[in-house]
Amino acid sequence: MRRTVVTMSLVAGLAVPALATPAQAATTFPRKAVQQAIQKQIREVIGQKAKVKCPTRKKWVKGAVFYCTAKPTNGAAPYRVRVKLGSAKTYNFDWRQSA
Repeated sequence: MRRTVVTMSLVAGLAVPALATPAQAATTFPRKAVQQAIQKQIREVIGQKAKVKCPTRKKWVKGAVFYCTAKPTNGAAPYRVRVKLGSAKTYNFDWRQSA
């Protein structure tokens, strides 16, 4: 299967709770928004619907690498997705399908 690297930024308003202060907003990890963004990109880039589950994280740390699981809705085997976090200020991250 072809590996694709996708870099993207989340819209801060979608990712950060309304009560978060600017200092919290820069470090809080928006797990649900990251999962949804990866699901959308898998559908657009690979052409496959999948449910993505990422591990719980408390903070956004630039350069952190972790793995999520993507489970295709068509019954195909699940696969790992490698995620590397970029700037906390812009919620920039990239992901790729992992072997």
